[in-house]
Amino acid sequence: MKNFLIKMLIFTLIFFAICIGIHFLFLKGFRLQNNTWNNLFDGKINADIIILGSSRALEHFDCIKIEEFLQNKSVYNLGMNGVHIELQLPFFQSYLKHNKKPDLLIIPLDIFSFSPRKEPNNPVQYCPYLYQENLYNNLILIYPLFKKLKYIPLYGLFLDATEYRKNVINGFLQACHLIPSSDTESRIKGYLPKNLEWDSRFDEFKQEHPHGISYKIDKSSVKYHSQLLDICKANNISAILVYPPEYYENKNLTLNRTEIFDKFNELATQYNIPFWDYSDLPITRDTSYFFNSQHMNIHGVEVFMDQFIKDFKDYINNKQ
Repeated sequence: MKNFLIKMLIFTLIFFAICIGIHFLFLKGFRLQNNTWNNLFDGKINADIIILGSSRALEHFDCIKIEEFLQNKSVYNLGMNGVHIELQLPFFQSYLKHNKKPDLLIIPLDIFSFSPRKEPNNPVQYCPYLYQENLYNNLILIYPLFKKLKYIPLYGLFLDATEYRKNVINGFLQACHLIPSSDTESRIKGYLPKNLEWDSRFDEFKQEHPHGISYKIDKSSVKYHSQLLDICKANNISAILVYPPEYYENKNLTLNRTEIFDKFNELATQYNIPFWDYSDLPITRDTSYFFNSQHMNIHGVEVFMDQFIKDFKDYINNKQ
């Protein structure tokens, strides 16, 4: 019996050692796939202007085009798919911890800005960075399973998480140099252009909500926006709130749109910062500039950037 227990103990220790080894190879390999996150936490961005937000930041702000206008200023896009303000805040705090503070923070908004998520989009992307205190502490508030993802090797394999399993395999292979390492997204200074055509999702959305839909305005989400702007104020960082173009039909389907925009304007007034609303640009009535109601393709971004830079030029001249 004693020998059996000793063998079981040895087997268990070997098993956990293998799991830990594979887990760390996964973390190493996954870091090779995400240059934007690595640049942030390694202190390699240090931009004069930062764009912070969800996918409407990620896919709508062409940093190169803004830099061509500014000439002597660097711009970086920290937008992330499906990441709401409760995680944008610690992400920006982490940026300030590892990089020089920017002169300006551009904050793109959307109709979901005050609606918190029940869990983060694509949790696997956070796994290699759970040692970042600000990020981790906020993650476990909205998704407690991150405690297990941090401390139990390969715990994600026991979840219904296809993305996790895929990245464990890719991360392991890349860390072992069995496949080439590369950023999984073709981001340009953080900006992710999308050359896509209009799809059928908005028609499906209209069928599901023929009488429209209201979006929750959560006090905690409003508070997170205030905290972000408080950080800007404390660090003498200018800020601009921006509502990028959305397809015009969605406006009528948002039943509490006026209330949401009142909150945007309240924040702008409270902190004495601009709020630029582009939801009435002519392109908002043409699906050829969008691939869904909330996201423009590269053609829409090109037109939007021309107008944004024009307004940005006026903003700079007025400040001077």
